[in-house]
Amino acid sequence: MKIYSNLSREEILVLRSLASLVKLYEHVPIEVIKRRTGLPETHVPKILRSLVGNRLIAPHKVYGNMYRPTFTGLNIASLHGLLRRGVIDALGDRIGVGKESLVYLAYKNGEPLIVKFHRIGIKSFRHVVRVRSYGEGFERLWWGARSVISAEREHRALEILSRVGARVPRPFGREYNAVVMEYIEGIDLYRAGDLENPSAVLEDIIDTARKAYIDAGIVHGDLSPFNVIVSRSGGAENGYVIDWPQWIKAGDRVSHEILRRDLRYIAEFFSKKYGLKIDPEDLFARVVGSDGRR
Repeated sequence: MKIYSNLSREEILVLRSLASLVKLYEHVPIEVIKRRTGLPETHVPKILRSLVGNRLIAPHKVYGNMYRPTFTGLNIASLHGLLRRGVIDALGDRIGVGKESLVYLAYKNGEPLIVKFHRIGIKSFRHVVRVRSYGEGFERLWWGARSVISAEREHRALEILSRVGARVPRPFGREYNAVVMEYIEGIDLYRAGDLENPSAVLEDIIDTARKAYIDAGIVHGDLSPFNVIVSRSGGAENGYVIDWPQWIKAGDRVSHEILRRDLRYIAEFFSKKYGLKIDPEDLFARVVGSDGRR
């Protein structure tokens, strides 16, 4: 991200224009770029060459007058919007790298936040693509479009879940493929080691799954010890559920199947690591309650 401060206003404008079109184009024709930016026609080729040289955009392999943002280019377009709108004041160090995202510290009024830049391949949505309301053509979209959709979905889920009191990071904003959320100081559940009260952490997870299902009308879709943060504060241990882009509607025909699988992963983890006697079906019954979706 260090290159961001070296970019010109015109280069940022071109990057932002490409980012704004990721759901319409995989590669944007140069004529569209010229119209979108309003830059002098003679300036655009030079700007494009500079962005290609900095690996922020890439030309079409066959038709060289068409371009798309790279992952770094899309991230910078998102970062610029977050800074310009005042969602964050500054971007800090990278603190997490995964197959589906990069995670950075950020700051607002001196307080830490998290910026998560999504990069989503089709395998990341192996269950979501089956959801009728999501669109059967999702698997044909390129990674840029999928990444923006992923960020939109996660931000929407966190907004709803925060309103119903679920233990999730509170969202503060979104821009293209980036989601800004509350910084929760803690450790991933799978790396947490001994817990003073594992039953209490499990209770937090199940309570969030229930609020998601009953109050928000969604199922996480990828719940596991890798998607839970254990926060220790004031002698208490709390479990926060993270990574929500794969949520599906609670009323979908496959929601119970996926919810059972999610809860089975959690039950097996707490049983093996902490010796808790847990029946996944009991957890399922607690989450869905007397809900009449079936």
